[in-house]
Amino acid sequence: MNEIVSIINAKIGNEAGLDNVTLFGVAEPVVRREGDYMDVVVPVIIMPDGECTDVLHDDIRDITSYHRLKQKSYTTIMSKGFGNDPQRAVVYDMSLVVYGKRSAIDFMRLERICVRAIEDVAMRDKSVQTEVTTTNFNRIEVWQSEYAGLPFPIEPDIFLFKINYKLTRVQSPCH
Repeated sequence: MNEIVSIINAKIGNEAGLDNVTLFGVAEPVVRREGDYMDVVVPVIIMPDGECTDVLHDDIRDITSYHRLKQKSYTTIMSKGFGNDPQRAVVYDMSLVVYGKRSAIDFMRLERICVRAIEDVAMRDKSVQTEVTTTNFNRIEVWQSEYAGLPFPIEPDIFLFKINYKLTRVQSPCH
């Protein structure tokens, strides 16, 4: 799945045409203590040594994004063609969270670029199927779902949206 996320990020970076972007991989939620009594949930990239990198947008970047793995499920699908043998498939229920400066790129254009990048993965790799399900443009709702317990600090000149998508990887019938 990480290699697919890297392909999506590379396509977004190329298509956006901006030099000042940070496109993170898969972030995980972590609970942090803020103050004496308040715990907050924030998404971070967790390194193999346990160190965490924040994925929050900063004023320096034109675009910041990260992916989230919400759940992973397994299914059996019928292959098309001779024999119609059942094949095992892994379904990754994902989100792509995107921040950006309105002065750098139109958010609707960037959303289209992101959707195309997700859909294009299936064109490159026939063992992968993609399905973009929804895009949430409600900045406050997206913030609250990603940063539980933190106040909304994003100024109007910054957009924030979340694209929900599914990646299905069909496993080879030879394995």
